[in-house]
Amino acid sequence: MATVYLHIGTPKTATSSIQIFLGDNVELLNEHGIAFPILDYRWDFIRKQRNAHFLVQGWEPEEDEEGQEEEPEERTEPTGSYYEALDQIVEVAQEYDRIILSDEVIWYSGTHYERFWPQLKEDLASRGLDLKVIVYLRRQDLFMQSRWKQHVKEKTKMTFTKFLERADEIPYPLDYYAYLNKIADLFGTDSIIVRVFERGQFAGEEHSVYSDFIDIFGLKMSDGFEIKEEINNTALEGNALEIKRIMNDLPDIREHSRTLRQALGDLPYKERTTMFESVAAQQAYCDRFAESNALVAREFLDRDDGVLFRDPIEDLPPQIFTDEAIFKDTIRTYARTTQLLEEQVDNLKKENKELEKQSSEVFKLIGGSGERLQSLETEVRRLNHSRFIRFERFCGRLKRRILRQGDD
Repeated sequence: MATVYLHIGTPKTATSSIQIFLGDNVELLNEHGIAFPILDYRWDFIRKQRNAHFLVQGWEPEEDEEGQEEEPEERTEPTGSYYEALDQIVEVAQEYDRIILSDEVIWYSGTHYERFWPQLKEDLASRGLDLKVIVYLRRQDLFMQSRWKQHVKEKTKMTFTKFLERADEIPYPLDYYAYLNKIADLFGTDSIIVRVFERGQFAGEEHSVYSDFIDIFGLKMSDGFEIKEEINNTALEGNALEIKRIMNDLPDIREHSRTLRQALGDLPYKERTTMFESVAAQQAYCDRFAESNALVAREFLDRDDGVLFRDPIEDLPPQIFTDEAIFKDTIRTYARTTQLLEEQVDNLKKENKELEKQSSEVFKLIGGSGERLQSLETEVRRLNHSRFIRFERFCGRLKRRILRQGDD
């Protein structure tokens, strides 16, 4: 019987890096009887290496005839490409007895959709497939800080304090033992592979997340594995976080903020801080999960001492945002954004000139019969001009927003 190794995150534990790494080493994995299949399904903003995303997509709410989305509890079975993809996995299992699937959103989906795990058990069993779940756990205080920073990069307007409160309301699956035990009740404790997201606990000579992951399969980096692409997912820090959080009021900020995020990332960052009010507050937050974490250590990792996370809480100063510092960095952000946009405009002008040169040469070759080409050449110029106009409008909105914040 083939075994599906389902890597479910958690988020903010280098899941994307692992997926890229596996995709870059597919042939070597195949030589060891392991498959990391890239399936024929694509979704917006989902990289192809998230090859287990069909399990999530199958449970996404659908709209009724009036355009209203159904509630998560109304879903009783998956739809879409869910079953087609599972059948493709069955075909892969004819050649490989170990199959890796990965998607970090599964960590949440299993809590939002009550039937997610029971349905998956039925569907795999009916196809003659076994399951092992791989999960990386990060200390809850570090996870929540990293998660909030990611949300700020995208579009949230919530402060960190509000974000913590919201996590309690949703709730986020931060009680690791309760969630893992729920999965273990269906598949057995031995089917849950828990890894701790701390460098000091990573297996392998390199003590990296890559060496740790392939260690699950008895492999080493020295077996020929290569890190061909490192994901540069730099988080915003310091005042850049507060500036971006305020600017998230702007319309379409998530879709049109790549240059702005780059400018914010270029701000000078002087010291590492904690988003908690104090080290004591951070410790108190960790204490909320101490019992749960100890049970995970004992029951899933066979650690008699009940210690799951070994890194101590760092004695970092709290992040404090002052009006003067925010105002200065806002000006720096505006100036840097302007520089970056001007560089992009200059590059577009160079590209436009090259296109005009090439089209002119082609027009000369075909002579007077090129009226259509001349029309296309005019259209190219018009389109490029419209891109410049959009840049200018964005700069204008950004400038007005910054000036309003300064007045406030």
